[in-house]
Amino acid sequence: MFARLLPKRYLLSAVLICTSHVASVSAETLRLVFAEFAPYQYMHEGQATGRGVTAIREIIERDLGLELSLDMYPNYGRAVKATEQGKADGFFLASQNSERDAIAEFSLPVMFNNWSWFFHRRNVLDNTQPQFHRMVRVATLLHTNTHKWLEKNSFRHIMPVMKPSLLPTLLELERVDAVFLAEVVFSAEVEALGLQADDFVQVVEVAKPFGIYISKRYLAEHPDFMSKLNAAIARYNNTP
Repeated sequence: MFARLLPKRYLLSAVLICTSHVASVSAETLRLVFAEFAPYQYMHEGQATGRGVTAIREIIERDLGLELSLDMYPNYGRAVKATEQGKADGFFLASQNSERDAIAEFSLPVMFNNWSWFFHRRNVLDNTQPQFHRMVRVATLLHTNTHKWLEKNSFRHIMPVMKPSLLPTLLELERVDAVFLAEVVFSAEVEALGLQADDFVQVVEVAKPFGIYISKRYLAEHPDFMSKLNAAIARYNNTP
């Protein structure tokens, strides 16, 4: 209604300005990397997929209007290194730690990730006992924050593995007493392996925010980006 009242010369200027703005936004590409972490994020037939990838596309592409370049690394250590070396502008979905904070800024949570203990029903241990961290043989994923948490809390018998599919099997074969892992990841592997979910007992240790890290190098060049990203995440989480 308002546009029809403007003189033609102003309409033309407005169209040119809007067109220029859209072109500049759409031409910019945000380079993000992620660690293989099914079902949140993984590659299927050469395409990035998973619930985390879907969320990132909604936030970055559809809301912020940026083009998105995605690349997968086998673990979080490699994804962090790529960001530190300037090969990527950031990485996702990740929980927060001081090593990552040194090179990048952590966003608002995109979702929450339950770090949980998993036991086989034949051998359920009490993780609240003082001797638990000294005695338990525990497996987790290499270079993840669950791995770092176990080391920080002085667990003595840690078996880090490269592939999450190994973890339910290690419990089945009694090679370890427990698995410490993200709830959704362990449950997905149990289903994929055709195992019975009732054979495993879960105890939630803590719910961790799962967000996006954007490199400090990128933010130095785009100082308003983090506020825009956090606003987009808030809108995503408030969408019914």
